[in-house]
Amino acid sequence: MTFCKQCGLLVPQGSRFCPRCGAAVPPAPLCPVYAPDSARDTASHTAGRDAEFSGSVKYAHSEPPEMPTWRYLVTLLLFAIPAVGLVLMVVLSFARGKYPERQRLARACLIKRLIIDLILPLIAILLFLFVNSATYSVMYMTRPF
Repeated sequence: MTFCKQCGLLVPQGSRFCPRCGAAVPPAPLCPVYAPDSARDTASHTAGRDAEFSGSVKYAHSEPPEMPTWRYLVTLLLFAIPAVGLVLMVVLSFARGKYPERQRLARACLIKRLIIDLILPLIAILLFLFVNSATYSVMYMTRPF
């Protein structure tokens, strides 16, 4: 659907002429178009539609808003709190919000935390057990009876 450039009426899809003023209407674009304020405000019949169509159209290909630096810092500070940080990481990793950057940050911190808190201690324990068993076997095998 497009807007008439003469009177600002929303023209039905497939129409080549405006039903109100008869002006030629260009073919509909592939993505939604935001009507300029001047075209909508000049016609008095659009008052009801303006209340319903206030603001810009969100395009499917538009990028989300950039997350401010202070939000990064607050998020990282909250992640530093041991129990609360872990819960926040899990919640923010799977929740959709206004800032997808926060979701990516939470996922990265969660993966880092899982590696540091689970995998590295497991490797250290296994290494300790291996060295301890090797030392134990060497100690008792070299002792004469």
